[in-house]
Amino acid sequence: MNAFFTELKGTFPEKPIFYVTQEFYDQYLKGNEARFPEHYLWLRSVFKEPAQKGCGRWSIWQFADNGTVDGIQGAVDLNALCPSETGFAHLFPAVTAN
Repeated sequence: MNAFFTELKGTFPEKPIFYVTQEFYDQYLKGNEARFPEHYLWLRSVFKEPAQKGCGRWSIWQFADNGTVDGIQGAVDLNALCPSETGFAHLFPAVTAN
């Protein structure tokens, strides 16, 4: 993870989003958050729904891969944003400023 993060930071100056499963987070990131302070966490954990209060380290949580949305045929991923009231603007400030 250190080598990957160093390479990523040297190539891409924006704050990255790590999309990881709960198992990957528990094995490689949990307890080591200080080593990767400049990232957002997109957690994929479809076995339970995210807590809406006190999100902890996650910014986005994929809590289902079999959701339904009007106008889309077939299953879709369902995600929660934390904090939900700020929208995506805090995750992508350079994009939303333009």
